[in-house]
Amino acid sequence: MVLSIGLGALVGTAYGLSAYATLRYAAQFQGTAFMQIFMGGMVARIVGLMIVVGLIAALLPIKPLPFLLALVLLLVGTVIAEVREALRMVNKSSTPAP
Repeated sequence: MVLSIGLGALVGTAYGLSAYATLRYAAQFQGTAFMQIFMGGMVARIVGLMIVVGLIAALLPIKPLPFLLALVLLLVGTVIAEVREALRMVNKSSTPAP
């Protein structure tokens, strides 16, 4: 069970760190380019996440419930923080300069 929770937390943390890196990179751009990088990064992470979760489930002796609970808790927190920060960046860049 510890392996399952640990792997779920590890995958969720890796997802969160990659989300942060993508957001920091996208912050260098304005408008449409920002959103394309932000959304493209999200799609790429989700595809990668599905591949990693499938490989873990197929190859390692994990208990699905603890694995998924740890993973989902971290994913929900990450997505909330990521969208909140992206909205903050968009609002900040769209306010006119005085």
